[in-house]
This record gives sequence, C-alpha cells and structure tokens, in this order.
Amino acid sequence: MSIPPEPRGPRAHDTSSGDGGEPSSSRAWLRAIGAAAIAFTFVMMVTSDLCAGGGGGRLVGEHARPFASPVVGGAGAIDGDRIDLEALHGRVVVLDFWASWCPPCRASVPSLDAFARAHPDVTIVGINVEGNRDDAFVRDAHARLGGSYPTVHDRDGSLQAAYGISALPTLFVVDPRGTIVQSHVGAVDEGWLEAHVPSNSP
Repeated sequence: MSIPPEPRGPRAHDTSSGDGGEPSSSRAWLRAIGAAAIAFTFVMMVTSDLCAGGGGGRLVGEHARPFASPVVGGAGAIDGDRIDLEALHGRVVVLDFWASWCPPCRASVPSLDAFARAHPDVTIVGINVEGNRDDAFVRDAHARLGGSYPTVHDRDGSLQAAYGISALPTLFVVDPRGTIVQSHVGAVDEGWLEAHVPSNSP
C-alpha cells in the first residue's frame, strides 16, 4: 500500500452571481464557508491518520527487504551515490519513511541528523514517499528540514509496499545481519534513538 500524495483542498470557486458581476447572496457565502470547513476537516483527518498509529511492527525479526535506489538528497546526492541495502550488511542501518507535509516527519529529521552526526558508524537513510513530487523537491525539502544524511525517493511506492507502510513516519532499525530489530511509528527524538539503535562500535 502506498501513502497517497498530500491532501489538497478544493479549488476556489467564482462567487459572483452571474448577473453583471453583482456579489453572490449570503446563502452562497454560507455554502462556500461550509464546504471549506468540510474540506479542512477531511484534510486534517487524512493527515492525522497517515501521521499516527499503525503498521511496521509485524516486520520485526524478519530480514529487511532489499533495495538499491539513487540518493536524491543529503550526503552522496551530488556524487550520484546509491543506497544498496544488501551492501550495507555488517552495519546498523536506520530506515525512516517520511513526507515533507507530515508534521511528525518534519520533527524527526533534526533528531535523526544529530544522531547520524554523533554516530557515524550507523547509516541513517531517509525514504521519501511523495510520489507526486520530483527529486529536486525532495532534495530541497530534506535540506530545509535539516537533513544531511542520505535520502532516497520512493516515487513509485514499491518500498512502501515492501515494508507495509500505512502511517508516517515509520522507522526501522536493521542490525548488521540485515534483520529488522526495531520499528517505530511517529516522531522520534535523540533519546529514543540512543535507547533503541545499537552501535557498530565495540
């Protein structure tokens, strides 16, 4: 299942009456306000559902789904690097599924970046799920949020499907053998990462 693109409200409608440009009636205004309120409520419900609860835990104890994707933002993007999960065996890897429109995702990026800087032996990989955006948008959004670790772009939704993503952010911790040992849905801080992400260092 892939996360749908950022919900967008209805386009503004012409509120003129059509009788020579006179203002519409108060009843039309009330209908417009009501429609806007319903649209806002829908957007908040959808965003809330996607940014909280659900998914991920069932994969703990299983082998992480392999993938090889180009880095579109953060370290390695300029050099055209790729993230090959199989090639990272022997290292602890953190996979963070995120979107720029998701508040808990945005809150997590600075903590993930600080953890990555403090633990260079751990590989942090962002996986952006915004299929309706291009790579340049993802690169810029990642940078604006303070991410310097690499992020890839799951534009076709294949990684979301492979990892059963139904809420954002969803994070997985993969041990050096390639086994998923932790999962977490929702924002993370450095305290959670320090407590749940093992180190490669002796």
